[in-house]
Order: sequence, then C-alpha cells, then structure tokens
Amino acid sequence: MIELIIYVGKKVLRKRRAVATYGSSIKIKGKRYYIIGKDIFAKKANF
Repeated sequence: MIELIIYVGKKVLRKRRAVATYGSSIKIKGKRYYIIGKDIFAKKANF
C-alpha cells in the first residue's frame, strides 16, 4: 500500500491520520481547503 504524504513546513501529514482543523472547509479559487494552522491549509479532497 502506498501512503500519501504531504509535507507542510516541518509537519508531515499522512493519509488516515487525525489532524486538528479549525472550523469547516473554506473555498480558495474554487477548491475546498481546511485550515490546519496559521497560514497552513490542507485540501479537503486529501482528507
């Protein structure tokens, strides 16, 4: 099984791992994102 890994600064987001989000998703240029930190966003499709 290949694991999806997204690098965000020094943090690594792995598929199927719990990540705290702040509120519901927001739309940026037609795509939906979750806020996961100050100026850090993760695409909703990756959750």
